[in-house]
Amino acid sequence: MAARYSGSDIMTTRSSPRAPTEQMIPNENGDAGGDNSAPFTESSYPVSLAAYASESPQNSVHMIEQSCSASGHSFSDGESPAFPDSQPAAIEPPITTSSLSQLDLEQLCNNLLLRHDLNFDPNIQYKPTTDGEIGNSRLAEASRYWRGMRSELMRWFTDQDYLPTCNSARKSSTTVHRPLHLQKRHYPAKLIRLPKMFETMRQILRSLVPQEEWSMIDSRLDVDLLVQEMEYKAVDFADLSVWLRNLLRRYCSPERHDSINIMSSTILAGVYNKDVGTISSGLMQVFGILEVVKLDCANHNIRSLRFAMIDSTVEFEQKDFLDRISHGWDVTPARTWFTRQRREPRRNSGLHTLAASVADLIVGKANVLPPTLTLDYVRMRTLQLRFENLMYQAACRWTLEELVELRSQRSIPPQSYDDLFSRIAIITSDEESRSQPSRQTENVTLEIVREAYRVSGLHRLPMPQDLESTESNLLHASDPSTSVSNQLRRYLAEDLNELIEEELQAIKDLTPVQIATRYILNGTPDMQRVTERAELRSMAQRIAHISVLHWRVWGPIMYDLPEESHSS
Repeated sequence: MAARYSGSDIMTTRSSPRAPTEQMIPNENGDAGGDNSAPFTESSYPVSLAAYASESPQNSVHMIEQSCSASGHSFSDGESPAFPDSQPAAIEPPITTSSLSQLDLEQLCNNLLLRHDLNFDPNIQYKPTTDGEIGNSRLAEASRYWRGMRSELMRWFTDQDYLPTCNSARKSSTTVHRPLHLQKRHYPAKLIRLPKMFETMRQILRSLVPQEEWSMIDSRLDVDLLVQEMEYKAVDFADLSVWLRNLLRRYCSPERHDSINIMSSTILAGVYNKDVGTISSGLMQVFGILEVVKLDCANHNIRSLRFAMIDSTVEFEQKDFLDRISHGWDVTPARTWFTRQRREPRRNSGLHTLAASVADLIVGKANVLPPTLTLDYVRMRTLQLRFENLMYQAACRWTLEELVELRSQRSIPPQSYDDLFSRIAIITSDEESRSQPSRQTENVTLEIVREAYRVSGLHRLPMPQDLESTESNLLHASDPSTSVSNQLRRYLAEDLNELIEEELQAIKDLTPVQIATRYILNGTPDMQRVTERAELRSMAQRIAHISVLHWRVWGPIMYDLPEESHSS
């Protein structure tokens, strides 16, 4: 999932249902949006949480979308007449210290959602987004800004005999230029973007390099001096690009060196060719590099601090949640939910009650979550989808058994189930097939009949009556309102709860780091190859992990408190 954070449009590259439109936990001022439940149709998260990406298969659905813009500023004068219909471009660059602030070490360490998800995902990382609605918006905004920058540069470099001052350029140029004091001074009517661009570049660089480099950065990116040089058409863009190249190469990952070299070469080419558009393109590349270098730093910090943050998960979340509750976050519905669940038969232990209740939310396709499970919305939603996949698989199994019993009454070997489920998984994962449910049902029906014939020893084309009856049986078994479907759901739920109990016994006394290490290599099974039992085991591990962490956080501060203590 490239990641996105508040103030900038960086987000996960993988698609996800994680698009909160309701804020379920109050901010520092105690203001909360939405109600106190977490609907599965609209995921909800605490205010001001960063989003990030996961490359692991177990969290292929993993992102948050928050509407934001790189700048709230606009201007009316100074725009290029070449784009009369375009929206006003921002004054500040699309990448700023503010937009990157969520990647600072302190912000990462205080990111509630990030710290919680680290327990479940070994490959969380930030990446810039370039697709989707927000990615397109981000690119459009950046395009407007750099068009405006190109127009601004053009106003200073309109003299076709002028070559931007550059020591290396002067050495190789045969053009004779007047001394600087004899050149006509061109005072820009209004400096719009360049001063802010240089200042933003200076600030971001200072956040990326050691303190001993700051004085050099302040000297080379002295905004007042650069503005004066612009007035005299004396800014040495070529020398500036070489300095940036050398500075960035010293402190960034080697994999970024090619991009840095291309950036420097682009600016140099613009200087030599007197091409303002190429210079602007090079400056745009500078900010793209600054962004990815900042992301590299953040991802390195996440990897380095992962286990330290996991180890303190419970204490950190308790402190954060208690602070939010003190500012008005109402978690009473969660207390009511748990108390009701605890009254169910054979649910006396708090942890086991919680795990069984979480399983009920998954098996029962609940549309609403208790507010205390907000951070686990995506995991819960993904588990629901996985369970429904198992339900469809069970419906196909039942349909196959019905036809085999009708045609031959032979026993079905396990390999036949595996082969059938692999082919069905391919059909149901096809985008075109999913967009046409009736066609998908026909294709699955055909595979069931073929497998039934193979098991029965029938070497012939599928008979129309078998296709018709098999499709009817499949639709009947897949209908949640039928007794067959309810029976299949009950059987799967019993097996799942049995496995959850086994996992709880195995991890209930382990530390968060030990639990994460135990499950860190257990990704979501590939549904084209996994057996039903293996998939249920994987789901049980995830549910047990969620439940143990959740109980350790919320048990002492809410679930396990006497009713009168909680109400007071």
